[in-house]
Amino acid sequence: MTDNMFSRILVNCDERIASLQKKIDAWSGYKAMMGLMESISSNENKKVFAEARHLEEIKNLENNLQLVKVEKLIVTALSNPNSKRDIFKALLKKYDDLMCLSYDISGNLVESGIALEGEHIDYCKSSLDQREYIRVMCSRGYKGYLK
Repeated sequence: MTDNMFSRILVNCDERIASLQKKIDAWSGYKAMMGLMESISSNENKKVFAEARHLEEIKNLENNLQLVKVEKLIVTALSNPNSKRDIFKALLKKYDDLMCLSYDISGNLVESGIALEGEHIDYCKSSLDQREYIRVMCSRGYKGYLK
């Protein structure tokens, strides 16, 4: 990969990070209100606010943000010839952990009626290509194929 390719990928990551952060920020009032209501509610009502329907959407956005940030770390490590090889194993593990959480959240969105089952299935299928892309990048970084 060339420096230009790394730059383009990093710019893309930054654009996705900014977009996700903007969406998360748009939900900040809702999230704060649910947290406030949970803290002042009686014990039997706390669950209503702690598990408010749209909080799962916020969790999904936050998890997606973390996924893109890990992808950016991988690309940054690949573009640095001084990166330690073992960092790529750790980053792939982190990415996989976040993907597992992403599948759980996506399933929860279906259960709560926010998303359709077909959307969840499509998401799971499409995420496999992204996971393979991340795996290949980490593998190349670990084996020292790049730079």
